[in-house]
Amino acid sequence: MAGGYFQLFTPPQIMLLPTGAGEAKRLERGPIEQYAGAGWFPDGKRIALQGREPGRGWRYYIQDVEGGGPRPFTPEGTTSGAVYAIMISTDGKFVVGINAEQKALIYPVERGASPRPILGLDPEDVVIRWGADGHSLLVERTGEMPIKVYRLDPSTGHKELLKEITPADPAGIFWPNEITMTPDGKWYVYKLNRFLSDLYLVEGLK
Repeated sequence: MAGGYFQLFTPPQIMLLPTGAGEAKRLERGPIEQYAGAGWFPDGKRIALQGREPGRGWRYYIQDVEGGGPRPFTPEGTTSGAVYAIMISTDGKFVVGINAEQKALIYPVERGASPRPILGLDPEDVVIRWGADGHSLLVERTGEMPIKVYRLDPSTGHKELLKEITPADPAGIFWPNEITMTPDGKWYVYKLNRFLSDLYLVEGLK
């Protein structure tokens, strides 16, 4: 199923749909009331998902695609429920999550282990993904033009500029968001918010 993709339904459930020959597979919901996105682990045998049980806060869950329900591995309030890419490390041992104070932390997939802080992450920084070395993080500095992407060592706080991106037409750009980048930083796609207006000159007013 590692070659398939996800589809969400109402009532919420996750279906694995093969990209080639094969049949769709429905994953058990367990106690999950709402979903907000899912992502594959590197081994292609498990997924991480954002979910919420009735009367409880959003958190991350892990689920084996061959059977069994979702199991939480982060505290409640680790994610807001917004649909965005789930950042799983290349070795499948960690995810980047947001705590109740809206601070990004590195959460071990092994439930019960304490999360680690991300040193050097400024309030204007947004984590894009894990780097190719499996240790560093790629972060974007929001609200700036050109768009600046840094490689950050979360253990030391060392940050180095990886890439500057200048759109061909910068007119009306508010700020970029939803940057997707390969782990080596060589390829990327991004979406821009653009606000344009017209200025008129009126003559002959009395």
